[in-house]
Amino acid sequence: TYQPSLTKALARAFGADFLRAGLLKLIHDSNLFVGPQVLNHLIQFLRNADAPLHRGVMLTVLVVVSQIVMSISLRHYFYKCYTCGLQVRTAVVLAVYKKSLQLSLKERHTFGNGGGPGEIVNLVGIDAQRMQDLMTYLHAVWYSFYQIGLAMYFLWGQVGASCLAGVAVIVVLIPVTKFVAGYLSGIQKILVKARDARVSLNNELMNAMKIIKIQAWEENFRTKLSNLRNIEMLQLRQYFIVSAMSVSMYSSTPLLVSLATFGAYTMIGQHHLDVAQALTALALFDILRFP
Repeated sequence: TYQPSLTKALARAFGADFLRAGLLKLIHDSNLFVGPQVLNHLIQFLRNADAPLHRGVMLTVLVVVSQIVMSISLRHYFYKCYTCGLQVRTAVVLAVYKKSLQLSLKERHTFGNGGGPGEIVNLVGIDAQRMQDLMTYLHAVWYSFYQIGLAMYFLWGQVGASCLAGVAVIVVLIPVTKFVAGYLSGIQKILVKARDARVSLNNELMNAMKIIKIQAWEENFRTKLSNLRNIEMLQLRQYFIVSAMSVSMYSSTPLLVSLATFGAYTMIGQHHLDVAQALTALALFDILRFP
């Protein structure tokens, strides 16, 4: 029997444009590593007074060309992803709207998990927007591993096995990041339920406003609605606090990886840390910041 699938339908409709955007991202990420390598050769060129001038010119031209290619490919990548995301959001909103028009009044109030009109509003206003935002970063499933793999390869060429200390830091932080992401997801689910309850009650109040006014129930329902809003705001505050902690951990990861790698390079191997190696490694660590 045929089982309808939203994922398959969206993939057939917009998958080709999404994959073409991935090709642009591949071009951008490949040129991303040109800068650190040229930086290393450029420092060596400046050190050598007998180096031919055309070598420095070639390095400069190479950096300029790679930056232009990166800029063009990245801008077109985001344009295609945003366009694809907008198309996905529009398709989902239209599907939900068309479905809601086919439901009876009773079915609307028991829609989904019993959230009623509030759940329909969340599907259109929140979930559809999240699907649009997801399209921009969904390619991170593959380009994160691509960037990390190339960065570690070039780091091995600069500092040798000492880069494994940085890998160890990344490996240790993976379960921590997973735990924080799971905790955020749990808070978000509670937040969605609280928002569903508030929106559902608010819609019921709007539909029955005449009866509420006649019976003088304003204060009772105002208190009930305020309590639901306070619960929602409490969960929203907790979500933003954990998100801020997650961003802080994300920002400090490259620093911890750099300290671990340089410490292992200077202490274990008793090597002298060269300026060209240090600056190149720092540039590569900066690339590791996003994935």
